[in-house]
Amino acid sequence: RITGLSAREGHIFGGDTLIIKGANFLTTKQNGKIHFENAEAAKYLFWSNDSLVCVTPAHLPDTVSIYIKNNNLKEGYGFECFTYKPPVTDKINPFYLSCSGNEQMQIAGKLFGPEQNGIKILFDKAMATTYHSWNDSVIILNSPPNAEGLTDITFKLNDSIFYTIRGWIYYSNKQLHELCGNIPDTLKQKNA
Repeated sequence: RITGLSAREGHIFGGDTLIIKGANFLTTKQNGKIHFENAEAAKYLFWSNDSLVCVTPAHLPDTVSIYIKNNNLKEGYGFECFTYKPPVTDKINPFYLSCSGNEQMQIAGKLFGPEQNGIKILFDKAMATTYHSWNDSVIILNSPPNAEGLTDITFKLNDSIFYTIRGWIYYSNKQLHELCGNIPDTLKQKNA
């Protein structure tokens, strides 16, 4: 049975190290398995009768149950005890891009994953191919070419595991003019 977890949430792309405490897990792994609903742990790092350490598999955003299987029987479980969280975008700079692409940009937020690990970023259907850095809160990449208009950003691991953020970027071939600082302050008092 499971009595505790080192974390109650993780990335939808998996890759989080999770410690599971409990009892009667088997003294060695043998053919034991850890399942997050129907997805098996991506990697097993440690197995003992009362402690397990694994790397979480990818999963769509959801709260899932964890099952410990010994000799193909469910011996322990945690009912709806682990939540897979999607990426959160707080800021994109610049948010206005040339249709020709190849502009360096930064996406800031959280839950991007500690490293890229096969995750791709699509701007509508155009995939970014040059990534300069990637961590859990900041990604620096070059924008791909794209058609003019408002563009969705999709974080995609495979055809089953992806997450789309709607309309954060605008592609155009028109030049953007800075207005702030060029508009006279109409709130200033006259003769002040």
